[in-house]
Amino acid sequence: MPPLMEEMQKGTTVLRVHMTCSCPPWLRCLQRMPAGGNPSGASSDPNEPFMQMNQEVAELSAAPVPDSVFPDSRRLPGGAASDLIKPCSRKARRRPKQ
Repeated sequence: MPPLMEEMQKGTTVLRVHMTCSCPPWLRCLQRMPAGGNPSGASSDPNEPFMQMNQEVAELSAAPVPDSVFPDSRRLPGGAASDLIKPCSRKARRRPKQ
């Protein structure tokens, strides 16, 4: 991603982006989770990307964007990202009773 970020910092308009994300340790962790609550984990290949994103600019405009287009941030849940991640990581570390 560094080349993309460098272009954006220069003020260059990026018209097309293709990105793939992979995280082998995370996918190996998913594979170890119990199958009941993890439908895709067992069949995941940790060497393959788990996400792909394609983005293309459809229209460029200098007109201002009205506030009504954006969600009202007062209605969104707040908090630190670590508070959102903690419950997930605790669940993943629990071992099923045998």
